[in-house]
Amino acid sequence: MHKMYPFSEVLYKDDDTPGWNFAFIGGDEKYVEKKCKELWKTYKIFSGNKFIVPIGIEYPVNPDPEETHLVSDWVYSGELNKWFLPEETIPAPVKKCTHSNIFKLDAELDDLNDISWLKDIYLENIEIFNRDVVKVTFQVTVKADNQQTTIHLQYSQYEYDLFKGFIEKVKANKFSYARIEEYSYIKILSWPAGNDCRVIFQDYSYHDYVREPISTVIDKNLFVEVFEKFLDQIDSQYRKLDKAVREASKEK
Repeated sequence: MHKMYPFSEVLYKDDDTPGWNFAFIGGDEKYVEKKCKELWKTYKIFSGNKFIVPIGIEYPVNPDPEETHLVSDWVYSGELNKWFLPEETIPAPVKKCTHSNIFKLDAELDDLNDISWLKDIYLENIEIFNRDVVKVTFQVTVKADNQQTTIHLQYSQYEYDLFKGFIEKVKANKFSYARIEEYSYIKILSWPAGNDCRVIFQDYSYHDYVREPISTVIDKNLFVEVFEKFLDQIDSQYRKLDKAVREASKEK
């Protein structure tokens, strides 16, 4: 077995502007704390990591987007080239972008939604993880004029609450952020812009940098209307499957 070397991920600030830079520092927690105090006034240490070779002090670095998305809720701003904590408000982008007159969210249930298969996964989740939740899978296509992306969405009550909270903030003219279940690798960001929304769909499924397949301005009413109809549609389909899976699970 390889010896494993401890290291920490560190978010730090060089100044008081919004956002965080990223660093790797090898060593135990005491050593990392000492080095951070020497280098920066403001920092947050995330320890408990190990690697097969020693890591020195590396900063600033761009972490692997896929790995970062899987283990954290941190959000990346491509315009600022900085990371943000989920409770922080990311400044609205100032770079010009297109105004989309068309916005669509189309969802289809995929082939993994066979009742017997969903029942087996449901019972397994209860037995192993003590999680009483039925999850179904949708393939969601998002279009904003000529921009497009696809989301492999595992859906349950959690996702309903997530999307509902997201759209309520949009309606209230607030910055809004949604991190979809980790293996979808998608984050949705929205900022108020008068009667419009400045919207970005981010894709964290790569190892080099965060893609933004959709980055546009959309009429707020259109965005809200399409998003709410989409949510009503998939939730209605989900409730039927949820009921069927739970009934099938009671059968001997």
